[in-house]
Amino acid sequence: FEESVTVAEMIWAQKEGELCLSYSGGLDSEYVLAVFRHLGMNITPVIMRTKYNHHETQYAFKYCQERNIKHRIIDLDYDDFIESGKFLEIATEYKLAAFQMPSNLWLLTQMDGTILSGNSPPHLTLKDNTWYVDEQEPVFVQPSFFEKNNLKTREDVGGPM
Repeated sequence: FEESVTVAEMIWAQKEGELCLSYSGGLDSEYVLAVFRHLGMNITPVIMRTKYNHHETQYAFKYCQERNIKHRIIDLDYDDFIESGKFLEIATEYKLAAFQMPSNLWLLTQMDGTILSGNSPPHLTLKDNTWYVDEQEPVFVQPSFFEKNNLKTREDVGGPM
């Protein structure tokens, strides 16, 4: 928790515009939201809604409603996303095998300000008393997506990667 607070304070100090969190309703994004709110920092959860993800977003909507958190909804017509070729375009360009990533990356282009997004924690290993991060494809692709789409990264605002 202490490390999460430190990172949240660094992000807050370097943010540009509104601080937005891609909020799925899962435990990872709920934890991030809770840390920023614990610190009294204004963060807007952004929930992508499709006709297929109610089983996930119901938790996000419930969490926000129970805590009176103002959130933003971005609707995605997932059928059109696939039929239009946008899904395949993003998947091919970023060499994605994880089916959920094209829509998650598309969502990032629909937000302004400082965007927080993730998709599961990185894989950590300890070898010879040193921790190593082995980011899996779903997480690793996000920095290159941010760069290609001119979205700010922590490097752009002077923070550590």
